[in-house]
Amino acid sequence: MFIPFLAATAIATALIKLGALSAWVTVLSLALKTVTMRIPIAICVVVCALVAASFYGLKGFFLGGLLGSIAPAALLWLGVMLVGATIFIAIYAAAWTAIVAFFWPGALPGPPGGRCGRGTPPIP
Repeated sequence: MFIPFLAATAIATALIKLGALSAWVTVLSLALKTVTMRIPIAICVVVCALVAASFYGLKGFFLGGLLGSIAPAALLWLGVMLVGATIFIAIYAAAWTAIVAFFWPGALPGPPGGRCGRGTPPIP
């Protein structure tokens, strides 16, 4: 099954959007990322380390801390991908609604009482 928002061009577009989003939150380089996002990174490191330690012990603590350090960037990537998928699905649904409304006029609900068109008396 082909998923259009996972195509190579869509991923390239998402990378451009991720770069623009990173520039918008003033994260232009790794050094600026650590300065600008030090509080979210610290929260993610602590939470991920503690959750992983509760399941896998000392090894989980260190691996969870390492994964927590990249969690903010992963969350930005996930946000970009979700917004892109939402826009794609909204356009798809709007196109199908327009197609159904144009080619199958009785499919969409009309006014209450079922009267619509010219020459019908107003609904009391």
